[in-house]
Amino acid sequence: MPPAGAGWRGRFAASVQRIVAPLFERQQAFNSAVVDHINRNAPGQRHTREAIEGTVAVLRDQRAEIVRFQSLLVMFLQQITPYVDTRDRNGEKCHECEVYWKALARLSGTTACCLVALFTPASLRALNRPPMQP
Repeated sequence: MPPAGAGWRGRFAASVQRIVAPLFERQQAFNSAVVDHINRNAPGQRHTREAIEGTVAVLRDQRAEIVRFQSLLVMFLQQITPYVDTRDRNGEKCHECEVYWKALARLSGTTACCLVALFTPASLRALNRPPMQP
């Protein structure tokens, strides 16, 4: 506390100081606790942010690879479909169809669902093609 002056001003300042000093001390203690808490948690927060950024980057790369795989798979199926169609029209047993259906059965997730939906008997009937047997 600063030294109190003489006279009524000094006495008034001393009484105000006695009333306000405990409030300032409590505020100072609270501020110190907040700073300590922030300093202890900063490395953990930094590590969490870096981990999230790394996970997002990995997921972005995996998503791009899945999209690339699905695109290549659709292009492959578009290339073999005319060949499979000519084999079916000639009345020959289609070994490639069996291989195709087995490979399709091994796929999981949305790729298989989309492809099965494309080649279901109902969709093939809509295209006036006979359905293939799995």
